[in-house]
Amino acid sequence: MSVIGSIVEGENPNIDITCSVSDPGYPQPTFKWSKDNQDQSGGEDGTITIRQGSATVSKHDGIWTCIPSNSEGEGLGVDIYVVVNAKAHLSQSLPRTLTVVADPKDSFSVICGFISKPSATISWTYNNTNILPDGVITQPITTTSSGKMSTVTQKLLWNPNSDISSRRSVGSVYLCKGTVDLGQGRVDTKQSDQMILKVEYAPYQIEFNKSDTVIAVADLDRLIIACALPPVGLAVVTNGRSLMDQLWKIVIFWI
Repeated sequence: MSVIGSIVEGENPNIDITCSVSDPGYPQPTFKWSKDNQDQSGGEDGTITIRQGSATVSKHDGIWTCIPSNSEGEGLGVDIYVVVNAKAHLSQSLPRTLTVVADPKDSFSVICGFISKPSATISWTYNNTNILPDGVITQPITTTSSGKMSTVTQKLLWNPNSDISSRRSVGSVYLCKGTVDLGQGRVDTKQSDQMILKVEYAPYQIEFNKSDTVIAVADLDRLIIACALPPVGLAVVTNGRSLMDQLWKIVIFWI
């Protein structure tokens, strides 16, 4: 007997794995099936049906072998390669909110990851664009395998060449996407939850203009300057003496 194997994608949609023989012999043969050298039940008539909605990598992906046999003996088997790809699923998502410091001495990193078959490609969006700001950078993708599934992860962190000026403006909404080529023109994309990145930095470019002048009318005067995140206030406190001999104290406080 010579055996021919084929895979037919039905309209159900199901996938039929079928074996046929050019000379069936006598009596009519039945077929035995195995996947990756493990015996499988069913398919005695030469067809194994896989329902696409219930197909799994662990149960259906692999090398299927059918062997025809009758009371007079076995025919030669044939191997049929069945590929089952898996859509992307988040293995590690972004936090909903992350507060970081713009100081070059500080660091931060967040990780986004997807598990799929084949490996996913990770991309990032910032403020609804696909271009990350100069203040942040991604590390190369890391891929690990567990069985036939692959997990890819990527870190988002400070660009080591960035300074406070470039970092303090990158607070916005970030998210990452995992894209998998499932074959036959089908592409699957999953995305993480949105992450709101908040960047804190010290006061900068503090200037006193003539319009900012405060005339002392009480024992305690305050001038509030909001030029940092989180906001800070600059309080000018007097001791109640005349302007010529009073002692000025500058107090920085959080509000």
